[in-house]
Amino acid sequence: MFFKTLIYLSFLTIFLPILLAISQIIFTYPQLSFSHSKPENWSNITNTFSLAIELFKVLISVTGVFGLWYKITQTERQIKQVESKDNFSIFIQHREYIIDTLKEQLITIESQNNYSSHPSILYIALFPENTPKKVINFDVTSKVPTIEFPNFLFAINSINHSIEIKKEEITERYVEGMINEIQKDFEPFGFRFIIRSYNKSELASVIKTASDLLRVINYFAPMNSLELEAAIDYFDQILLNELINPYKEEVY
Repeated sequence: MFFKTLIYLSFLTIFLPILLAISQIIFTYPQLSFSHSKPENWSNITNTFSLAIELFKVLISVTGVFGLWYKITQTERQIKQVESKDNFSIFIQHREYIIDTLKEQLITIESQNNYSSHPSILYIALFPENTPKKVINFDVTSKVPTIEFPNFLFAINSINHSIEIKKEEITERYVEGMINEIQKDFEPFGFRFIIRSYNKSELASVIKTASDLLRVINYFAPMNSLELEAAIDYFDQILLNELINPYKEEVY
């Protein structure tokens, strides 16, 4: 649109003064003298066609300003296109770097068969400020607020209490509820537990895997997990064997 306007203005700049001059000649032809031998005819040209000349000056000024503005606009657009391509390239490189680092961290997890991971979800969750159009965080460390795991904390405290006080409450339905609670905290980061059966051994495996995933997430982002880590440590040292091999008879 801008280019067409510039072409239109250029056309007017050339032909409108000429058309005005021709019109002036047609309407004032009897009073005009075209004798080349008279010096005054040459000197009076600017006076005779002053209107056409001034119109040409105005139009060429307007066209020049518009042309300069169009050039600046085009330059800015080209710069933005280059920046957009560069930002997209940087975004892809940073995303791939984070995903590769995540895969390296996940290799250290002992239980590899009871969870699935979606690295793209974790990247969006930990680096929401980065987009294909603009990359703000180039680091491996996320700038998100301190991450909490309230559902996992609730589940592990509930499990610890149940094992200590009422072992008979660790039923299949209870295991399913606790795993679902734990899942709520890890799903936003792209992790989902693969459950084959809702028994006590499976619950212990999920807790172990979730504990390892905490360390993986903590590699990228700050977490408020001291209380949770203490509860997990208590579970591992004192209650894990009770969960897998309870003294009381199995409920299911």
